[in-house]
Amino acid sequence: MLSANERSRAARFLLAERAERFVAGRAILRELLSRYTGVPPLELVLRQSPTGKLLLAPRPDGLPVHFNASHSGDIALYAITTGRDVGVDVEAVRADRDGRAIAERTFSAGEREFLRRRWSADGPAAFYRLWTLKEAYLKATGDGLSRPLSSFEVRIGPGGEAALRWDRSTPRRPAGWTLRRLEPCEGYAGAVVVEGRGVRVRRFGWGTGSGTDED
Repeated sequence: MLSANERSRAARFLLAERAERFVAGRAILRELLSRYTGVPPLELVLRQSPTGKLLLAPRPDGLPVHFNASHSGDIALYAITTGRDVGVDVEAVRADRDGRAIAERTFSAGEREFLRRRWSADGPAAFYRLWTLKEAYLKATGDGLSRPLSSFEVRIGPGGEAALRWDRSTPRRPAGWTLRRLEPCEGYAGAVVVEGRGVRVRRFGWGTGSGTDED
């Protein structure tokens, strides 16, 4: 199911575990995209944008399918849309990571204040909720970590709802994106960011036959 370049990349991993995760993750991605496009997995052409975002090469007879993927530990998260840019992120919540110090160095003033208020109640989980939302947004826009994390601000409301409060790069972006927090499984935080409004998120487990509406 993997291309020659992907097989070559897998062979360059020094640790077998990392090679196996890459092979499994890329094979599952190709299988999922094949289901949505009707194109055999090996015939799908994947390419990278100038900032490193993995893209599906458009086909003249196909739908404009967009996707994004993220993995952490043994968990992989994929987001697939039609005609909308999308970003996704998943992270294992690690108590040994000093999220407050990272936030103080890299987050916006409003996000730092949010963490100061929430840390006693939620601890590292609050940091990872913000971190995954910010990562997913940068992946959706295609900017990646080439942009400072303090150049835009994500807000999490009292009910857990997420929104983009502002973005210095363009005043139009806050109204043009949908942000959703995800909880893929215990001990992990996740987020998906989709271009546009009125987005319905359906979540599927690998190997299961049904989806769950997130909103």
